[in-house]
Amino acid sequence: MSSKRTVVLASVLAAFALALPLAAQEGQARYDWAIVSDSKESFDEKAVIGPDVPKIYLLFSVGDVPKGARLKAAWIAEDVAGNAKNSTFDKSESASKGGSYSAAFSLGKPQGGWPTGAYRVDLFIDGQLKKSIKFKIGKA
Repeated sequence: MSSKRTVVLASVLAAFALALPLAAQEGQARYDWAIVSDSKESFDEKAVIGPDVPKIYLLFSVGDVPKGARLKAAWIAEDVAGNAKNSTFDKSESASKGGSYSAAFSLGKPQGGWPTGAYRVDLFIDGQLKKSIKFKIGKA
């Protein structure tokens, strides 16, 4: 086989391999994307959020979710002073309206501000973990 054919064949196989995970998700309930932000309007993803932010938003998009499916976000303190490691400190839940759409969950600032440290939000559909988003509270 010529080297030109080998390169073309390798490129086609690589493209097919990359497409397989995407095709496998079609028709399955999923979170297409999710970000943590300090603004519901800007869609500005934040890796670090200040301790005095009034609300933290989890903005997300779901696809192929059956109507009535339970969407849940578990807010977890991975490494935060005053909390057990990897402890769930809050949950947000809603029933899916079905199909594909974007939505948000939010948490209000606790009295005294957000404790600094490493956090995570685990996202579930009908009890199955689908995605995890990490962020930190601290000086931006």
